[in-house]
Amino acid sequence: MFFRNKKFSEKGFTLVELIVIIGIIGFISSAMLSGQRRGEDQRKLNIDAQKLVQNIRKAQTYAMSAKKSDCAGNPTTPYGISLNSGSPANYLLAADCNNNKIYDVGTDVLISTVLLADSRINSVSPSSGGYLEIFFSPPIPQTYINTLTAEATAATITLCGLRQTSLCKSIIINMRGTISTQ
Repeated sequence: MFFRNKKFSEKGFTLVELIVIIGIIGFISSAMLSGQRRGEDQRKLNIDAQKLVQNIRKAQTYAMSAKKSDCAGNPTTPYGISLNSGSPANYLLAADCNNNKIYDVGTDVLISTVLLADSRINSVSPSSGGYLEIFFSPPIPQTYINTLTAEATAATITLCGLRQTSLCKSIIINMRGTISTQ
């Protein structure tokens, strides 16, 4: 009677129980990592959107302060950004030397080409041949969107994530120069 069956007296896990536990742990880990990756993509998109907003504000500031540009003696140089939907990985910050509120290669001064690290320009509106030009003319500054100054005009730039294209953020600039993100 004191002899028990050894098979039933030892404690431990069976192979099937171990496989089930490992499967559950793997499933929970993958769910956590995918949520973390989506949050990281959202954070990177927000960084690129804020960088674009900062560069628009920089152009406004340059126009308000009558920043000296390399334009030949033009004290009222408009400053702005030029976006090309055909080149969704970057946009230009420029000084408009010929005062036409459009970036002209060779005539206007390119201040910087800004590369988007983790997002792409998905759409621009209003579009003029795939381009969106937002310039600020000193001293107030007055806002020009594709050379227009109509009060009803507003520009919308939509950035979408590089890995997850369903993650998007819109930047809206109205004619008063107010910038908002959605």
